[in-house]
Amino acid sequence: VDAHDKLKRAESPVEPGMRLVSVTKSSDPPSKSSPTLLRHLKRHLQIDERWMIKPGDIPDCLSKGIGVFVFIDDLLGTGDQFKRLIDCEHLRPVITSSYVAYCPLAAHKKGIAALNSAAPLLKIRSVELLDEKNEIFDQSANCFDDGLNNAGAAESFYYELLQQRGIPLASCDRRGY
Repeated sequence: VDAHDKLKRAESPVEPGMRLVSVTKSSDPPSKSSPTLLRHLKRHLQIDERWMIKPGDIPDCLSKGIGVFVFIDDLLGTGDQFKRLIDCEHLRPVITSSYVAYCPLAAHKKGIAALNSAAPLLKIRSVELLDEKNEIFDQSANCFDDGLNNAGAAESFYYELLQQRGIPLASCDRRGY
């Protein structure tokens, strides 16, 4: 009996009390980047798949005493996507009652500020922090520092190219979203 109990315990890893969560709504397609990142964590870090969930699984985890949720994503840009996820998946109570962290690989400081304002108790930690220097048409980026071009000329060229190709982008989305 003792050998059987030891074998059973070896097969069942200790409950970590936390979950890695994909940044996906129930209506999102399976091609979103967050599940791909979780798959890489599973494969390369040998993280048990049982500790990876979708936001809709959080209530069940809470009922089992899980109190830490770490959302994994590739990019925090404006923060709008995560704000929509919070609202669509009714996560505000979870953020205020549990430890919830949003951990994108890269995050723009404007998006961090927007999320800090929308969900002050949300912990945000990224691998890479982006700012204006990372925006292609910002003068400080030096993307067009060849003595012939500058950020303003490149931006004008880009908008003209969109217009010539008949790409009707709304003004707020013309520079990416």
